[in-house]
Amino acid sequence: MIMRKCISIEKKYLDKLTPLMENHSNNLSSTFREIIDLADLVLSTFGEINMEELKVIFGKGSFRDSYISDKEGVLMAYSLYNWFLKGMVGVVPPLTVLKEFEVPKTIKPDFNNVENWNVSANKIFDFLGLPVKFYADHESDENVKVCIKGLNPSINEFSAMIISAHVADSFFNYTIKTYEELSASIRITFEKGESLEAAYTRMTEFFGRNQKLFTEIWGKPSFWRNVVTAYETGNYDMVLMTKKEFDKLNSRSPDAGIEYVEKIVGGSWKKLSFEDYLKLFKEATLSSGIVDRIEVNGAIEVFHSYEHTETIDRVESWLLNFLNAHGTTFSVTRSKNVFIFSAEKALSTSAEGVKQDLKPPVKRTIPKPKKLENSVTAPIDPATTL
Repeated sequence: MIMRKCISIEKKYLDKLTPLMENHSNNLSSTFREIIDLADLVLSTFGEINMEELKVIFGKGSFRDSYISDKEGVLMAYSLYNWFLKGMVGVVPPLTVLKEFEVPKTIKPDFNNVENWNVSANKIFDFLGLPVKFYADHESDENVKVCIKGLNPSINEFSAMIISAHVADSFFNYTIKTYEELSASIRITFEKGESLEAAYTRMTEFFGRNQKLFTEIWGKPSFWRNVVTAYETGNYDMVLMTKKEFDKLNSRSPDAGIEYVEKIVGGSWKKLSFEDYLKLFKEATLSSGIVDRIEVNGAIEVFHSYEHTETIDRVESWLLNFLNAHGTTFSVTRSKNVFIFSAEKALSTSAEGVKQDLKPPVKRTIPKPKKLENSVTAPIDPATTL
């Protein structure tokens, strides 16, 4: 249905329409239809039309322009930005960096009032050009559920970091309580926190899965370059262990491997169930490269690729002592490239008892019998020889 309306418009506004009029062969009706489409686009993007805000953000000499021209920000292709985020996945920037970027004063992000989170967060993302949408469900000041939706998981995660940093720096120091990552969204529940530092520590627990890895690489780049070169040269067929454990392996020490377990659990191995102990046994032996594969099917089958008998003997002894240390006696049979450990009986429950039980048996020798004058062999007295 075509509706005809009479409108009054001053010449200064018509002059502003000159570029659009030329595109439509001076057809005013077509020009106004395009203007309406543009207005609809702005409304669907920003939710409202605030001319002053749009001028500040997008106009000539706008905040965004000066942000780039003053070397405080950069403009990059989406593909390059996406590559950068993927390369830094699992690393949380310092809080000062996450909050360092400025936003136009007209945006005025306010995270002290959770009812304003939707507006504040979406304005920040629009300004930064991040293709995500933010939703907050304000249950109470104690707990706030939020959702960040977007098609790019890396950008979703980075956006979640930005918001987490801002709310952590709010009056209530909001801290991540629960975190759920889906294919096209991230859902977070925030709760009141104790301090900004505690909130940031919590962020690293959820987002910083590669934090320690990158921190170590940045701290000792030369060392890790050499490690990578060595592993590449050896086609990753390498053994990695501490000098202390290497020494114990070669000496067939009865407590080899126990120290590693105690460092992981932060205390004695005795408090672990055998299932948990077995997980650490697998982690220690597989991550170090000492063995190739472990399968548990009633018995514990350990696969290796060693060729020399002496090496196989030492590895077998080390693994057997490691398993026995928990308190269960294992026997071992082996084929060319497989150790099969089978449980026999319970051992001592104390650490000293286990170490005593695991000590290699003392070799006892029976002396040769003395010859009597008539060359008759003398009987052996067990009490004096054993």
